[in-house]
Amino acid sequence: MISDPTRRYLQQIDSFFQPEAQPDVPKIHVDYVASKIAGLYETLRQVIDYQEEHLLRKNTIERILKRRLLLSSDPGEISQPLVFELIRGGYFANDKIPETKIDAIKGLLAKYLFLMEYLTSVPEKNGLIEWLKGLAASEIEEKLASSQKQTALLNYMVEELFKRLVFPEVTIEEALKKELIFVACQKTLLKADQDLLSWRLLKLKFPEFANSPTVEFLVSFSQNLPLVKKGIDQEISHALVKRILRVAQRFTPGFILINDIVSDSQNEARGVFEKPDSLEPRLKFTYEKRYKLMKRENRRWGFRWVISILLSKMFLAFLIEVPYDRLHNNFSPLAMAVNLFVPPFLMFLIIASIFIPKEKNKKIVCDQVMTMVYPKETLETIPVKKPAERSGWINFILRAIFILSSITVFGSVFYLLLKINFSWLSIIIFLAFFSLIAFSGMKIEASTKQLKAEDREKEEGITTFIADIFFLPFRNAGKWLSGQLQKYNLVILILNLFFEAPLQIFFEFIESWRGYLKSKKEELE
Repeated sequence: MISDPTRRYLQQIDSFFQPEAQPDVPKIHVDYVASKIAGLYETLRQVIDYQEEHLLRKNTIERILKRRLLLSSDPGEISQPLVFELIRGGYFANDKIPETKIDAIKGLLAKYLFLMEYLTSVPEKNGLIEWLKGLAASEIEEKLASSQKQTALLNYMVEELFKRLVFPEVTIEEALKKELIFVACQKTLLKADQDLLSWRLLKLKFPEFANSPTVEFLVSFSQNLPLVKKGIDQEISHALVKRILRVAQRFTPGFILINDIVSDSQNEARGVFEKPDSLEPRLKFTYEKRYKLMKRENRRWGFRWVISILLSKMFLAFLIEVPYDRLHNNFSPLAMAVNLFVPPFLMFLIIASIFIPKEKNKKIVCDQVMTMVYPKETLETIPVKKPAERSGWINFILRAIFILSSITVFGSVFYLLLKINFSWLSIIIFLAFFSLIAFSGMKIEASTKQLKAEDREKEEGITTFIADIFFLPFRNAGKWLSGQLQKYNLVILILNLFFEAPLQIFFEFIESWRGYLKSKKEELE
């Protein structure tokens, strides 16, 4: 007999696949020619400003929203152009989204603009407004693209872990326990960023906010907004989340396979899960399919990172490095070649060295799913220990050693580059790109770990230890730089400030002009 959480999950999934009566509502249509040009622009932009694929649409919504807010604070003037721009850019299908969604987005934006206006006298106003923009982008994406199946899978995983995890060393309330598991499951299963974590946790804690809140609620909510944000940030960064995350990562492959089986089977999913003899071979087949898909995605993702970084590197090289080196009579073809091609080559090596588990891991994942779907009478609990507490002196000494080793690593690379005639500017740019590559490679490698069911710390040996000593300083620097580049990427800033807004006006003009030509043609006919 299948478990109650599995049964509830399958019942939810069944309801999603039931055909609904389609009301005769007009769908949003954008011009074919304008959408082709806009789609090409978005593709080129993604190469320059490459982001994680699952966050691409949400980040694009936030980008458009910020630009539109500079021109207007009227939700009616923002909602329609925003939705049209998203469809035109290829982020949503043409002639699929009902026109009623525009009014829904308008109402959604109204509550966020209402909150922003109430923050005029708050000291942390700017940070709260940026936070609200991230929440708004997350909610807009959810309104335009249904996340029901994703939410059902997330809730299924949270329920399974909630009954298994115990905290023998700490006293924790049931509500907080569920919220911390909720955060950890999003991080590993859905790879949610800070904005998505904040939005989903906010929706969980304040459901009224997501369901047409009243003016009275918004007034009260705005007065407590700094405390609300602080509480959500604290839960996301709670010390126990990392401990829960380690356990959740071992369960993630099983839920990925369950989702794949449900997506492939649709209305037949319940029948597959109700028969152990049919589920086990389906799990093995689905694992193989996901394994091959993940290998293809990693190659594609790595290739796009290489192209993105190589283009950015060439842009900086010919705009700044070459003129600077020639001005100071320090131009070196060898240094330029190393500076251009070593960072992309490093990414290539990282992609080539990433190992995706196969046979042994497949058995662990399949056994785990079978135990979860068809539970034993006695449920096995998993203890979650609280983080080890170190004294202030030990923390100080360890931090000092890490800083010293980081200085040694950077200094050694710096010295080596000086020996092959790198200028100071070229060295700084090389170290920056090397750090970005090291950090990006770590994120790509982390995506492959979604299929690993073993405790990841057990796999680490002396080679990993030595690699961490060398690469961690670069990865830390890369993490900081990637955040700064999101704000201060020169090419992206130029696109946003001087190119994108006029381009969108041009697209809108093409639509209007083609509509006018069609009407004149119809008059002649």
